[in-house]
Amino acid sequence: MASITLIEKLQVPTKVHYTPYALQWFKQRNKVTVFKQALILYSVSPYCDEVLCDVLPMDACHILFGRP
Repeated sequence: MASITLIEKLQVPTKVHYTPYALQWFKQRNKVTVFKQALILYSVSPYCDEVLCDVLPMDACHILFGRP
């Protein structure tokens, strides 16, 4: 049985990434290909905004900022 991802658990809608790309640095031995994107809404009072994030498998459950 496959494990459920955080994106699926939170029922965040995803869409197909129009230009998929591979990340070599993310895992030591394998390339990870980014196929999906998700629009994430966030607020830091009093500001609200949204950001289009690339979705990929991670061992930890968090949003990774600061990488291209």
